[in-house]
Amino acid sequence: MNIPGIKRLLAVAASSVVIAACAPQADNTAAVEKNTMPIDNTPVVGPTPIEERIAIVNTGWGTPIGNSPEYREGLGNRAYRGPRQTSEQEKCTESYLGEWPYRVKQGLIPYAVAYKTPMLEKLYDGLGVYKYDAEAKTYTNIVYPKMILTSNEVRKMKIKPATTIKLPIERLNLNPDPRTGEDYLSDYFVIKHPNGIHDLDEIGRLTDVRLTFVEGMDPNEEPHLNETYVILHSGTKKILVDMFGDKIDFRTGYYESVPGQSVRHDDLAVQMVREGHKKMVVSRETTDYNNYAIYTMGRGWIDYTLCMNDIEIGKDKDIEIHDVRQVGRNPEYNKLVVDLVAKHIKNFPEGEEVSILYTNYGMPWPGGNPNGNMSSPQPLAKETFHENGFNNFLSAKHYLIAAFDESNGGKWKLNFSKSGGTGGEESRTNSLYSYAMQGTNKVSFEDDPLDFPNIRENLDIAIPKDKRKNIIIVTSHWFGDNEDTKVVIRDLNNLPYNSKEEFKNHEFWVSWCERYTEDGTVEQQVIEDTAQCDDDWTRITLTDVFYKQIPDFNVGYAMRIRGAVERYGVFPNLDIDIAAEGAITKAGGGAVEVTQGELAGAKLWVHPDYKPGIPEDLTYFDVFKPKGRYKNVGEDAFRPFNEFTKPEDHAWSAWDDFTGYIGTQGMAKPGVALKAPKAAISSVIYFGPYRTLFNAPSVITMPYDKSKVSDAANIQVMIYNDLTSEYDPVYGVPGGQPMRVDEAAGTVSFDVQALGNFVLVQGS
Repeated sequence: MNIPGIKRLLAVAASSVVIAACAPQADNTAAVEKNTMPIDNTPVVGPTPIEERIAIVNTGWGTPIGNSPEYREGLGNRAYRGPRQTSEQEKCTESYLGEWPYRVKQGLIPYAVAYKTPMLEKLYDGLGVYKYDAEAKTYTNIVYPKMILTSNEVRKMKIKPATTIKLPIERLNLNPDPRTGEDYLSDYFVIKHPNGIHDLDEIGRLTDVRLTFVEGMDPNEEPHLNETYVILHSGTKKILVDMFGDKIDFRTGYYESVPGQSVRHDDLAVQMVREGHKKMVVSRETTDYNNYAIYTMGRGWIDYTLCMNDIEIGKDKDIEIHDVRQVGRNPEYNKLVVDLVAKHIKNFPEGEEVSILYTNYGMPWPGGNPNGNMSSPQPLAKETFHENGFNNFLSAKHYLIAAFDESNGGKWKLNFSKSGGTGGEESRTNSLYSYAMQGTNKVSFEDDPLDFPNIRENLDIAIPKDKRKNIIIVTSHWFGDNEDTKVVIRDLNNLPYNSKEEFKNHEFWVSWCERYTEDGTVEQQVIEDTAQCDDDWTRITLTDVFYKQIPDFNVGYAMRIRGAVERYGVFPNLDIDIAAEGAITKAGGGAVEVTQGELAGAKLWVHPDYKPGIPEDLTYFDVFKPKGRYKNVGEDAFRPFNEFTKPEDHAWSAWDDFTGYIGTQGMAKPGVALKAPKAAISSVIYFGPYRTLFNAPSVITMPYDKSKVSDAANIQVMIYNDLTSEYDPVYGVPGGQPMRVDEAAGTVSFDVQALGNFVLVQGS
């Protein structure tokens, strides 16, 4: 079969795939209603009218176990490309990125790579990937098996091993298995000739082949939803329904569906509106808020698909929507991190120093040029991920020190620092704080002292320079282990894999001994969990994530969603009595105060936004760039943060506008009283919406009973932890002040980054 024939055969098929993925999505209401999937999206039954219920759309990536070409191809289109604007008057393109005529919905990869562009067609389709059959002497296309070339047809074409492809996205990997040296792609070849298929689809499928064999999966296994998604959905739904009853309706949809296993989140949103819902919460389980996952993928696709179905968003319109974005920086999440570390730190010698290298997903900084036919307009310069992720690290750090450090009766000397940075002890550049999903060619600047380092760059300092002998790499971002944590972060940071057998047994952590030779080469020896390393080696453990803690994870996640529901003035059935409420705005902050009654003097004060437009109004051209075509090293160039010594150092205060509440909560959960601790000198006071988060710390003031105080200097502030059903100390927050006691007024003021149920106690 000749190439022109192939192109004619696939012209319709290939283009229809792209058009289907990029076109407005059809209403799949009927399909959703008939679903018998592992995710139970059955509506909550009860007498509350549907227009008064809060529709909760739980979202996420929805990655399946097993090979699902439909999921992979669909997600590739929706995540990296999406539709492009074809006319200046095109409907529902207000949120598109870039400049006309290169405006697109997603904008994560260069325009001419994502879409066929005149004079640059080969960037879209310049090659083909095929599997060679030595017996038949034929080459079968990796995406369309009916496309078969004979050896004679290929003879005059440029052909190379597929592993020689220059990958456009660094997280993709075609290398041999580092455990055995086995090349799983030895039968695959790249033919330098267009074939009517988008090159990225072929390359993506090729990397999927490698992942399948690296993880030891059966390539013929029927795709099914990862069980962590099922556990998260069912557990979170039960907690919320127990609290709210039929005031809410909780369902789950994903950024892309797996046929017969799940539904798209935007189709689900359309369905729930058409059922009669007027108020909605869109939630996402990720533990570090970022614009791309939350807005471009989450709300972005929902808003677009609602618009294409002529559904208007806004108060008093077809549907009002609030977002809930992360589960970090609160007592429940911090306890999860402690429990995760506890599984592994016990294998390190007691009495020794153990360094905690905290890592999250990470985001590129500052992104790519947003203009022209090679533009990548995803606005990464606007990301608040960087500030949010680091605040989460500093919050978890307090809990880890309290649990394990010798200064608090623990068995180890914890270290969170590295040399070579600037600022104080808790500055970012002085901390072992890493981005996992960035490699050596990341979109940032290694020669910038405020660069965001990856895991390996921190190890390059911690081991040969700082001589650290014990290190735990804490993977904090993902709620369940997946290809990112099992394979990709290890490829990007030169970390060892688990064995295939361990992968099959869901053992996703790994320990090893590591040392650097004189020429900078890294030597590694994987060890058993309890084994130790020789004196000239460093012992390292890479933790799993929360795969084995999902039921506990659900508690913190449900509490964040609870707060989003409360923004509508809908409260759980927990005997909540509101004593005061008031408007808080993102721009101006605000205050809520109780002026009479038992809680008189209780107050919530929220800082204004001290950096309006930062980072929301930043562009690629505003950001500091020490080199390149768009070099920007002027005084006005925007620099990434380094530390928070005062509230004004934060880019955000409140994340959005909301009504603040102060009152009391009688029950911890249905049927269980919320009791004050024995040493309480105040009422347990509810500040809400529950688990509302701040960056610049907000100030809470609480009255206390003077008759119960023997030593005002020994007052302690506590916050209720819904995971442990106990009270935790309220630790200092980045940019905040120490607790302030006004003995004359009988009040205590303290700074927080999360709201909840607080109480004052005498003593520790």
